[in-house]
Amino acid sequence: EKRGAPRSNCAYVLELSLSGHGGTEALLGADRAWNGKVQRMLNLRVGLTTANAYISTLGGGHFLCRQIDAAEAMARKQLAIARSLGDPSLAAQCRIHLAYNQIQRGNLGRARQLLLFEWAIAHVLKDGHLQAMIRAAWTYVMKLRRIRRVLERSTDDAVADGLYRQRFAK
Repeated sequence: EKRGAPRSNCAYVLELSLSGHGGTEALLGADRAWNGKVQRMLNLRVGLTTANAYISTLGGGHFLCRQIDAAEAMARKQLAIARSLGDPSLAAQCRIHLAYNQIQRGNLGRARQLLLFEWAIAHVLKDGHLQAMIRAAWTYVMKLRRIRRVLERSTDDAVADGLYRQRFAK
């Protein structure tokens, strides 16, 4: 460490406690080991974050192409990364993606259950972005339920809603 360079209080305390047992050489060795550990953790976080972005893009593409099994697999991989990162908000977003997959499969009841669970989590986290995502998904589910009921009661394929072309993957 250079003379005159600013140091934290922890460095002073550690140096004083080590001064009788090997001096600052022991302190510098400890700093190098800690810095290496922190650097490895940062590299892991950057790698996981980058992988998450790629997987999110792939999952979205599969979802739009109605390749629901592949989209669901990507959402599950993304969920595993979110758990590795220790990010509950990102994990909740991944579970919302899983709810959208249930919507595409026509499992609107299951999608509603997943969204209600995430709503409780979003309130605990006080995450407005997450709440907005859930509201959007909830609105979509409710519109599709109404359309499904109209189509089940009617022999006419015409529905006045812009979502009438929604088809469920089987």
